[in-house]
Amino acid sequence: MGQAAFKRHRSLPILVVHRTRNLPASDRTEVDGLPVTTVARTFVDICGSTSRASLKKLLHEANRQGLLKLDRLRECARRSIGKKGVGRLLEVLEEWDPTAGSTRNEMEGLFLRVCRDGNVRPPIVNATVEGYEVDFFWPEERLIVETDGRKDHGTALGFERDRERDSDLQMKGYVVLRLTWSMLKREPGRTIEKVIAHLDLARRRTRMESANGSR
Repeated sequence: MGQAAFKRHRSLPILVVHRTRNLPASDRTEVDGLPVTTVARTFVDICGSTSRASLKKLLHEANRQGLLKLDRLRECARRSIGKKGVGRLLEVLEEWDPTAGSTRNEMEGLFLRVCRDGNVRPPIVNATVEGYEVDFFWPEERLIVETDGRKDHGTALGFERDRERDSDLQMKGYVVLRLTWSMLKREPGRTIEKVIAHLDLARRRTRMESANGSR
């Protein structure tokens, strides 16, 4: 490259260097024999110069590749409170839906904790109803709760398949309630109130049907 060309390009941000006076051993690792920062520490280092949207994309990609350890990332971020961008990173972590790249077990575990905290009788998990496997089922009330994570339900095909199944189950007398990660995580109280209301409604409907049948 000629001198003139070099002058035109030398200000391009090809490499950004981060310096720190304190790098705990827990924030260091090795890749192919080279010392590098951990994924968690890298997020903390870049969050001050990275937009909220970009942080979400990077979280999804790290999670997709199996590189993301949420507990370690949260712990590293909390240790770095006061550093530029860390508050934004913590907000993104609070809002982020890990089911976009992980199994449904996280959603199931969260829903069962919400039920327990709300003193709701635990449902049957992964029951088979009319030939369909459902996430949660209260057989006496004929109530089905599905927890929708983006990985399994976020595509157009998944959306259409879910609605067709819901319609089939509702025609056979079941009530289907769908909950998202955001509803469970951000509004657990309101979410469990919806579940309780549906259970109460189902019990009243059952009593009315029994009363009508006994006449």
